[in-house]
Parts: sequence; C-alpha cells; structure tokens
Amino acid sequence: MASAAIAKRWAAFLSLPLALAYKPDAYSLRKSEEILSRFEKAVPSIEDFRREHGRLPTTAELNERMRLADQPMSLNISADGFQDCDRDLPQFRKAKKGSYVLAIWRGEWLECYDPITKTSSL
Repeated sequence: MASAAIAKRWAAFLSLPLALAYKPDAYSLRKSEEILSRFEKAVPSIEDFRREHGRLPTTAELNERMRLADQPMSLNISADGFQDCDRDLPQFRKAKKGSYVLAIWRGEWLECYDPITKTSSL
C-alpha cells in the first residue's frame, strides 16, 4: 500500500506526459519506503532527545541515537531547513519556528521531511 502512495507522489511531481509514461522501478520504490520509514522512526527519537536535553540533537547525535552513524542514507537535521531540498517544495527550505526539517541524501538529491505536517519530498 505504501508503494502505491509513493508512486502516486512521484507522478504528482512530474509533468502529465511524463507521469503517464514514468513507472518507478521496484528498487526506487523500496528505497523511497526505506527513507520514509527512517523519517517516521526518527521523530519520536528527536522528541525524546528534546525533552531530555532541552534542544534538538545535532546530526551526529541523531545518527548515533538512531544507530545510523557511518551508514549510507544517514539522517540530517536542521532547525533552519535545507536549501537543497526540492526547489518545487519550498516548505522544506525554512522550518517553522520551534520545528525542524529532516533530510536524507538519496544519491542524487536530498529527500526531505517536515514532522509537523508529516509531508515529504518523496
């Protein structure tokens, strides 16, 4: 079911002629599902850290806490947002006050996640 939702999101970002012709392959869908899962699993850990320390974790602290340090597709966190997130999705460029944006380098671009709205660039 998640694969269908992710495929639908991919199509929404493409122009109509491309959306009709483009079918993400199984590898891309699995990778998208893995990225979305990492984003969703990170949020409770970040909130726990914030309660314990009174601040957001650094990227290194988050990856250590999530046991992702030195792994491909480790998480990045920013209270400011990420300028390199999809240029068509400005909500990831600047985080809302008191919030943050998560990002994972997919290999060619950043995928981003807003925990307040639970939206991603996937």
